Amino acid sequence: MSGVPQIEGENGLILSAALPRWVFAALVRAFMNDRDWIGIDEPAKDRVVIIYSNH
Repeated sequence: MSGVPQIEGENGLILSAALPRWVFAALVRAFMNDRDWIGIDEPAKDRVVIIYSNH
C-alpha cells in the first residue's frame, strides 16, 4: 500500500494509537500478507485484541 512505511519483523504486529477504525482497517489490509497475526492494543483493559490471524 502506498504511503505505509515498511515495518521489520515476521511474526505478529500490534497497532497502538488513537486512530479512526478505518485507519486500523487500512493498516491491517496493508500488513496482513506479511504477518501471522495483527492485534490492536487496548491499554485501558491491559490487553491486545487479535483482529487478524492467518492460522
